[in-house]
Amino acid sequence: METPVAFQAFVIYRDMGPERSLRAVARQLSKSIPLIKRWSRAHGWIGRARQHDKAMDKTKQDARFAAVSKAERQRWQIKVLRDEWELSQQLFRASRAALQKLAKKPGFGEIARALDVASKLGRLSAGMSTEAAQLTVGPSQEWSDQVNAAIARVLARRQAEAQKVIDLPPGKPTDSA
Repeated sequence: METPVAFQAFVIYRDMGPERSLRAVARQLSKSIPLIKRWSRAHGWIGRARQHDKAMDKTKQDARFAAVSKAERQRWQIKVLRDEWELSQQLFRASRAALQKLAKKPGFGEIARALDVASKLGRLSAGMSTEAAQLTVGPSQEWSDQVNAAIARVLARRQAEAQKVIDLPPGKPTDSA
């Protein structure tokens, strides 16, 4: 069994790294060289020090790999976010232009879906939720409740109109066209 003093000597030896020597340990602890050699042989200092060196080297390599991998992942995520944001903006611009030209013609449903996709892409790339936000109002905001109800009715009507366009057979014009 290694005594605390012998273990302390081993720790000094182990932590010397490539320049380690039993003579340097003896000098540092003011112990005789034969005593340090005896402890070293009895407790396998050379093998233990090699194992420690290998473990430390592996830990350093793992840390370097993790740091490089993390930095690489961050660069990739930033690139993806930028690409998604740019794509969402392009899709918004194209959808808005198509809406202005084709709001009353077949294809309105596809344009509405494209706007929805563009919105979701933009929100995702900005780190925002893609779920519909709920507005909450207090009892003193009766007017806001009426406005919200009116908006809900308009949106429902528009959704129904878009669904009619989607349900039309290909090439058949709508009544409003």
